[in-house]
Amino acid sequence: MDITIRIPTPREALSYWKAALLLAVLALMLVWAGADTARAAGGGNTITSPDTTGKVGSHTSLQLDASGNPVVSHFDGTNNALKVLHCDDPNCAGGGESITSPDTAGAVGTSSSLQLDASGNPVVSYQDLGASDLKVLHCDDPNCAGGGESITSPDTTGSVGADTSLQRLR
Repeated sequence: MDITIRIPTPREALSYWKAALLLAVLALMLVWAGADTARAAGGGNTITSPDTTGKVGSHTSLQLDASGNPVVSHFDGTNNALKVLHCDDPNCAGGGESITSPDTAGAVGTSSSLQLDASGNPVVSYQDLGASDLKVLHCDDPNCAGGGESITSPDTTGSVGADTSLQRLR
């Protein structure tokens, strides 16, 4: 069995490289064009700032409701209060978000952890900084705006409530 190996001339090799380079450039142009089309069509990441009043947004916790809309607990450092944000769309960009301050008694709301109960109502654990107590908020509606929320301090012995975490039992 004879095997023949043909080595291209430098001119042929350059033609092969030019063709390969041209194909690579065309492929990149198609990828970039597709990415621009996806961005123009609303694809890609969405970054929104639904709550910008004061020094807000620290000590956050997030869960998605049954419709895939974010529900967020966070600390309002300007007012030393716990806040609950419930978005009205998956990107939190609709302008109709619900932002409430269900607990404003003292310096409260750091180290928040949020879960949704079986009815989709927020349950938040957090620290009362002034008293160094653990607090638990159970909202009576999905937006935590009903005024009938339950706020308890299940542990008040010593300095407790930092780095809280909730887990929903299934």
